[in-house]
Amino acid sequence: MFPVLQPSMFHIESKAECNTKTDGNSDEQLHQDHFLKKNETTIAKGPTILSVPPLLHHIQSRIRSYFMSYRRHRHFRRSLFFLWALAVFVAIGAIWLAWTGNSVMESLAIVTTAPVNICFITAQYASSVEQLDNLVNLRDEVPSFFSDRNSDNFHFFAFTNRRDWIEKSSSITLSKESKKRKKGGLNNEDNGWTILVQEFPPQTFERFITQSRWPKFQGFRHERIQQSCDVVFYMDGTVLPVGSPWKFQTEARRILNSNVQLSQELHPHTDEDGGGIAGEMARCRVKKKDLESNLQKTMEWFQAQPDFTNDCTMYQNTFFGYAVSSPSFQMAADFAWGHFSLEKDSWRDQPLWCYTLHHFGITPLIIPGNLFKYQGERRPANKHTYGEEAANNAKKYYEKNTLKSTTTTDAGNTNTIDSIDHKEGDQQILSAVKKKQ
Repeated sequence: MFPVLQPSMFHIESKAECNTKTDGNSDEQLHQDHFLKKNETTIAKGPTILSVPPLLHHIQSRIRSYFMSYRRHRHFRRSLFFLWALAVFVAIGAIWLAWTGNSVMESLAIVTTAPVNICFITAQYASSVEQLDNLVNLRDEVPSFFSDRNSDNFHFFAFTNRRDWIEKSSSITLSKESKKRKKGGLNNEDNGWTILVQEFPPQTFERFITQSRWPKFQGFRHERIQQSCDVVFYMDGTVLPVGSPWKFQTEARRILNSNVQLSQELHPHTDEDGGGIAGEMARCRVKKKDLESNLQKTMEWFQAQPDFTNDCTMYQNTFFGYAVSSPSFQMAADFAWGHFSLEKDSWRDQPLWCYTLHHFGITPLIIPGNLFKYQGERRPANKHTYGEEAANNAKKYYEKNTLKSTTTTDAGNTNTIDSIDHKEGDQQILSAVKKKQ
């Protein structure tokens, strides 16, 4: 109960004044008396007037408190909603990044810009089918590159001296789906590779290793590559492209937008075994990748160069990407090929490439590590180790097959095979011969 409040002195004085009024003001006096009495009654019995059922009073209080709190904290609530929406956006972006390998903004950029024409090239040169890598079945391992959305912008080319050998070696690992396609007459869908027969006249090169380096360092000169590709990713026959098409589109754009327009992987053992060129050559000796005589001649040539340094940055040539029109890559590749094609020393190209990049002051981009995967189990029986036979295996092969024309044999199958333009090929071969002389 509330305490009973007493009338104020003002009310008492007003009442006394009313008692001294004349009879003419009796009505006014009565009215004031009634007002005072009513006031006193209201003050004395105030709680009874506001008395409502407790439950209803509680509900009203809660509703009033809620609206007062909402008005007081409406900006805080809006801030909470904004933070919640931001958290949802970040979570969706993180999931998208994990799934596609690209941020939401990068993905939008890919969708809203014209795609880059990308080519993957490899080389398979040998004197027998047993010496070839088992090329991966692309349609089974990376089918996303052959979808309706991507097939026009991704191309796979395998350079070789014997197309039938590649078909034979790759057919060993065909899946059930690929064999069904082959039985159905879809020979151009066996494994996803387009085979380019690039042969050299006998006596041009004594080593098949040299021939296999032409697509690696001179593949951009092939007419089909110039017509189909903006960016080339070279990869050895034991390498599988595991990145998504979007990831390769992103890397291709990064290459095109750079100054050097070349992307490579740093050598994982660059600081081991003495480091630099000497360290790489020491590993070649241990792993029997080359002959001791070749390695010695190579070191003598390096030391004769006025700008030679052993501490150049070593990159792996297992896979790399470059723009077909890159002046930097073409200049470096022509220089490396000009010496390599002489066949006077080592057939290992990584030491030579290390010096070449140093010689021209070229620093490649570092290629992301999630684009390619090395698969050593697809190497041939010799596991890329070479002895004396590698020094002239091409010469012996052509001497043995003088009466056979592999070009004529290969010309019969026109499903997925694209033979080289002979006029262009003759010019390229003539250039190589002049350099060798």
